[in-house]
Amino acid sequence: MDGYFEDASSIDYSLTQKYPFYSFINSSWQNEFPMSAHWHYYIEILYALEGHGKVIVNGYSYDFYKGDILFTFPRDVHTINTIANEPLEYVVIKLNPDMLFNTSKEAFMFKHFRQLLTPIPPEYKLNHHIPNYDSQELKEIHDLFLNRPHKFEWLVKGLIFKFFYAYSNYLKNLGYDFNGTTDNMEDISSIKPAFEFIHNHYSDPLTAASAADHCHLSYSYFSRQFKKITGISFTQYLNFIRINEAEKLLLDREATVTDVGYKVGFTDTSYFIRQFKSHKKMTPKKFLQLVSEDF
Repeated sequence: MDGYFEDASSIDYSLTQKYPFYSFINSSWQNEFPMSAHWHYYIEILYALEGHGKVIVNGYSYDFYKGDILFTFPRDVHTINTIANEPLEYVVIKLNPDMLFNTSKEAFMFKHFRQLLTPIPPEYKLNHHIPNYDSQELKEIHDLFLNRPHKFEWLVKGLIFKFFYAYSNYLKNLGYDFNGTTDNMEDISSIKPAFEFIHNHYSDPLTAASAADHCHLSYSYFSRQFKKITGISFTQYLNFIRINEAEKLLLDREATVTDVGYKVGFTDTSYFIRQFKSHKKMTPKKFLQLVSEDF
């Protein structure tokens, strides 16, 4: 079961360019399961219509029953399987942050480091019931997208933000602020090139000084701005990216923990294991066991 990146062209490139959302129904009657482990830059909402399945997101396993809603961020590694001979049918709603949000800063935050700044606890990604929200509206989003009546995208966008509104209030009442520290952030344009630089070269021996040079900034100014904007150091963010990439590589069962660590830029296996456990709350071997047991 190799992890793969699912880009816009794997769905319908023309439609994903036209609308900030895409929806379809997936079912065990029409498709073969398990759905291979994959990731993408989309925000994704899964809404179970029938049956029972098993979903793994970033190493956490969820039983997925009729009426359940599962929410994933961009870069979340996830896979889906059926249970024995039980049927499974669910709505998939994919949301493109670049087109959905009003500013490029909001979209950028969702795609690159929203999870790190404000990680949603795993137990809150699957919801049996969101107070003051009718989950049937997720099926309505799908039906509108399928039929596309006049100006349907206005209504769909409103329904999507209604979901976000209910979901964020639900989390806030549980003591978790969905907005995190990003509301008062200043302009990120000066250090924005550093994020693409990190994502493209995370396996190299990167330093804050090399990232500062890439942004044409002094080391001291870059380091202060990076910490001020993200709330963490350059090294902490680099390790976060490396661990996320390692998780995807570990889905290839032929790879060893040591090999994966080296491939994502860690020269010390013990340090790699410590970082993986710090970010994922389990060791790389435990992660592999979890995936192997469920599939």
